[in-house]
Amino acid sequence: MTQITVKNLSKKYGSGDSAVDAVKDISFTLNAGCFVAITGESGSGKSTLLTVLGGMSRPSGGNVFYSGDDLYAMSEEEGARFRNQNLGFVFQNFHLVPYLTLEENVMLPLAIQKMRSFDKRQKAAEALERVGLGGKFTRLPSEVSGGEQERAAIARAIVHNPPLLLADEPTGNLDSKTGKAIIDFFRDLNRDGMSIVMVTHSHEWSSRAAARIFLADGRITGLEGDSLFPVA
Repeated sequence: MTQITVKNLSKKYGSGDSAVDAVKDISFTLNAGCFVAITGESGSGKSTLLTVLGGMSRPSGGNVFYSGDDLYAMSEEEGARFRNQNLGFVFQNFHLVPYLTLEENVMLPLAIQKMRSFDKRQKAAEALERVGLGGKFTRLPSEVSGGEQERAAIARAIVHNPPLLLADEPTGNLDSKTGKAIIDFFRDLNRDGMSIVMVTHSHEWSSRAAARIFLADGRITGLEGDSLFPVA
């Protein structure tokens, strides 16, 4: 996966007079190795755009291409396999399974991979070590802090070493010190070669990315920085 191209992307919720255009005719290209922040006010369409990029919400119109392959032209099975092999997701509210340990949560993306259970646990342990949770494998989500839950969610997202990490307001529920640590970790991941697309309403955190997509009322109002280009 070397490039993401979005062409004339739209997403509408509802129908008739109650229909809401969350994303309207968006186009751009991201090169591999990018660290891009999608930013804008609440209701601007940031999270909707991210879920469409990640194959989690079918667009009402337009296309999302990964190195020329149309994500939404794939069959359900092909799409699921593509997401598992190429994408990692960090959700705003973590979405950790409360009755599973941190290690078991991190192992979830490996469930459909042909791998020995021992090797899955080893990969989960390595991911947790990487985010600074090496001593907390057996803790439940309720037994660690919000910042540690966020780190566990990141470990789950990167355990299969995806080329692209998608993060929805990853610092939204954290204090500024913990938020900075998360952004610094994303920058480290990016320097190691992982592409990152992050939704944030924070000017401070968006300024730490190498490129920015500015949204308002579901439309792009500006593109800025490296690895990010308009599409005619």
